[in-house]
Amino acid sequence: MPQIVGIIAYTNSGLIVNNTGASYLAADDYILLTNYLTTKPQSGAGFGPGFNSNPSNWGYKSNDGKTIFWYTQSKYEDQFNFAGRTYYYFAIG
Repeated sequence: MPQIVGIIAYTNSGLIVNNTGASYLAADDYILLTNYLTTKPQSGAGFGPGFNSNPSNWGYKSNDGKTIFWYTQSKYEDQFNFAGRTYYYFAIG
């Protein structure tokens, strides 16, 4: 499993939008450090609003450590699940 996974950009009406320059996103909104993930959902461990937000994001990994899961109980765009958008991810390590 990579050590760092992130969402670097997405498409919006055919244009590519870079997440790293978005004023409304903090780095922990679009970067996961996978060594902190367990097999049980943890608040603040997923993509989207951080653990200081209400509701928080949640993240965890599969039992075999090969799959990462995340969700938030807020808006679908905070979970990076906006209809019609393509998201671009990176993985390091």
